[in-house]
Amino acid sequence: LARTRDWQLVAVPFKPGFSDDWSPFTGNCNTVDPTGKHHHCCSAFYPGVCITSRNLQHISQVGLWAEGVMGDFHLEVALVGAGFPPH
Repeated sequence: LARTRDWQLVAVPFKPGFSDDWSPFTGNCNTVDPTGKHHHCCSAFYPGVCITSRNLQHISQVGLWAEGVMGDFHLEVALVGAGFPPH
């Protein structure tokens, strides 16, 4: 994102290749949690964690987490939506 005070559109693509197995500790899909749980990214080795058309048709909630491993940040959210972003 640009370093600006203007509002910016952030689009997260829910498409093939997106992993349904990610760590709530880091947000990453290729990690091991402090609890020992291994997470895997979508790949030919782990097809069971890949998002499917069926998953996309049955999204029941969307969440924003303001935490992570990269340091402090400032987040202001004006709108959350789902669908195809404008070009």
